[in-house]
Amino acid sequence: RLDADSQKPSGDWEKFHVITSPVDDEQVVIKTSHGRYLRATWDGKLVADSKDPKGESEQFEVTFSNHGQATIQSCQGKYIVALPDGSLRADSDNPVGDWEGFEITSMDREWVCDRENLFRYLDELSATERSFKRLTHIVHEWTLGGILRLKHHGCVLTEGDGQRFLKFDFGRWGVGWSLLDTFPENPKGTCLVEEFEIAGDPQRVKRYLASRKAFSWLANNCSTFSRGLMSEFCAAEEGWFGEAWPEWSHCLASPPLKMPCPCKDSKGVQEQQLLQQQQQQ
Repeated sequence: RLDADSQKPSGDWEKFHVITSPVDDEQVVIKTSHGRYLRATWDGKLVADSKDPKGESEQFEVTFSNHGQATIQSCQGKYIVALPDGSLRADSDNPVGDWEGFEITSMDREWVCDRENLFRYLDELSATERSFKRLTHIVHEWTLGGILRLKHHGCVLTEGDGQRFLKFDFGRWGVGWSLLDTFPENPKGTCLVEEFEIAGDPQRVKRYLASRKAFSWLANNCSTFSRGLMSEFCAAEEGWFGEAWPEWSHCLASPPLKMPCPCKDSKGVQEQQLLQQQQQQ
């Protein structure tokens, strides 16, 4: 069995490497210092004897809580739990229990999906002295579980010649992107679209992406990502990007306090506020 009874955090045998799965960017594999991988058996056992990081039983999903702790879910849908007797199992149904919470000090995970191809594209733009001329910020509403109304923020960068469009979305899986030949249609529930004319250096975009960290609802969410990218290129009135409002409030469709519009005095052009118009009607 796998035990959690050591009191030596600096020992090599106590270290596990959490690595992006070679078969799914949204999952991880867990490697021991002996070069073997953890696998979860169908009866809830955890063993560290696998040589195959591509096996189904070797795939895990890590989710971070608002307090920085992580839960680890097996391919069977069960959570890893550290029991009082020092044993580790993968048979818990409780993702919010104290025994199911783990601290991950660092994770060898790439938070930019398909990073190699994206960075190659940005390097090609730089090599041919091309850049981005426009940044479009798009916000749409969606409902979590049919109850909680939320907002999702995304950005689209338009190439200087207007021929291609680089679309970004940030979520718990990391930074997702698409390179499109036509400007993407606004998603259902769109409530805000604003455009900014920019001098978008591809290498500046690359540096910004390389600094991204794990998604967090409270501190590092889709709004944080989008507003951070906007702050790289867009001039704004003082207090726009450095405002005191909590990060999570930008993702609520109905925040507990009336939120100031960050674009009111900016150079951005607010094209749509569909939801607001509907509410007024």
